[in-house]
Amino acid sequence: MSDEAETDMTPDGFILDNIPESVFEECNFYFWVRCVIDALDLIGPETDSHLEEMSSLLLDYYGAADVSPDAIERIPREIQRLRGITYWRDNSPLGLKYRCINNLAYSREKNLEDIYYWQYGLVSSFDLINLDNDKEKEQALNALIRENASKYGVDLYETNGQAGQDLQNVAVLLTQAEAILNLAALILAHAEDE
Repeated sequence: MSDEAETDMTPDGFILDNIPESVFEECNFYFWVRCVIDALDLIGPETDSHLEEMSSLLLDYYGAADVSPDAIERIPREIQRLRGITYWRDNSPLGLKYRCINNLAYSREKNLEDIYYWQYGLVSSFDLINLDNDKEKEQALNALIRENASKYGVDLYETNGQAGQDLQNVAVLLTQAEAILNLAALILAHAEDE
């Protein structure tokens, strides 16, 4: 799939329709948490010390630091204490960020018990990040996921061997063809100006 095709779909469509389930397994938990936390900036600059602490705690936990699963499981109760019982309806930028953190606040064990619930939490977070359905934000979010995949060595198109490699090769070829077409358009535009 070309980058252009990926950027033309919502993050949940990109994730659910194009990324195999194996990419959501435990070895990639940190990658997905990192993607959501990095993407929180797309909501806006609003933050507070509690949100920063919770984000750091999640990254440390999923990054294999010595953090108790109980500390992660307490995050939803702490959010409720800080934001009130109806925090899940708060669509302010800070409220959306807390809701995203809440969606990630489960231990590895709970995620492994129900990988689909884990995947649902991730997709819900990405939907909250782009709750306003902004096309530019959607493209930035998809780009962030791809950039982090490259940075952390996660193969988003892993589909059991050769099929995954074929899909990656097609994506590279389509990207190269798009670049050639863009260059040709620039040359034609320049020739018309002269």
